[in-house]
Amino acid sequence: MLDTIEKARDSVAWSYAIEALAECRGPACATHGLFAPTDIRQTWHVAGKDAEEGPYTVAFTLGNNHYRFSAEDSRDWFDVSALLKGVNMALSHEGKPERFISLVTGGQDVALLFCDPNRLSPLAKKYSLPLDSNADRAITSGQEFERAAKEELQKRK
Repeated sequence: MLDTIEKARDSVAWSYAIEALAECRGPACATHGLFAPTDIRQTWHVAGKDAEEGPYTVAFTLGNNHYRFSAEDSRDWFDVSALLKGVNMALSHEGKPERFISLVTGGQDVALLFCDPNRLSPLAKKYSLPLDSNADRAITSGQEFERAAKEELQKRK
């Protein structure tokens, strides 16, 4: 799963990221068909042919309903928060209790669980599972690391 999300971030392929969530095979993230989107599309909104940045609109079908969300183009960083909000909103609308839940990794990566948050809460407390309400923590960690590295390089000049 982490490799899949990393590849999606690298290619900024939102459809690939949504497919990766649906096809996740890890024991904590397997969706068992509860999240099976189809007709996944992404549109990159750039200001002109030479533009290198712009937001995305991501759309997909889940069940018989169509869903759409917006995501920022953060260059090196994948807008995990927008992705999770979009797919979790669709799951909620479909009446499914399961959600994709972010875990604290302490690094620039993302780890997800797919489960019912109400059932997870007591287990998370009992076993000190590091749930993360800030899905963009990986971006913040990465940007902080880059800032510190640039400062160190500047000192060495």
